[in-house]
Amino acid sequence: MKKERNMEKERNMGYPRWVEDELWNWSRWCWLGDWPQPDPNVKCISAERAYRAPAGPDDEPAPIPVHMDHARKVQKLYDSLAHVEQRVLQAEYPRRHEYAGLTAGERITRACDRLDISPVYYKIALGHMKDQVRRAFQ
Repeated sequence: MKKERNMEKERNMGYPRWVEDELWNWSRWCWLGDWPQPDPNVKCISAERAYRAPAGPDDEPAPIPVHMDHARKVQKLYDSLAHVEQRVLQAEYPRRHEYAGLTAGERITRACDRLDISPVYYKIALGHMKDQVRRAFQ
């Protein structure tokens, strides 16, 4: 656990926390999509339409809202990357669940094996995107 925290710290070294937050915001945005069911009834005039039951102890926490404008800005940066660098970003953020249960080092190794790249290139590609995000939002 301590080793994983150190690797996570090393990976984010030199970048403000908000850069990582913007990339996670983009990741949440990537998973948004059309509802599989019909749109909710927005024409209902009943007072109960807007009612939300209070959260109980067993309820899941509310999802973190997505800042759409920021996510679109990150998407433009993502679109400008080379294909392999896009795949690195996918492995690190929106598709991270595919590496669930692995430490940071194991996750990077597995992603590098899938992408046929070195861990050094993986970290460089990730750092390149973080630099672009930092410049875009400053």
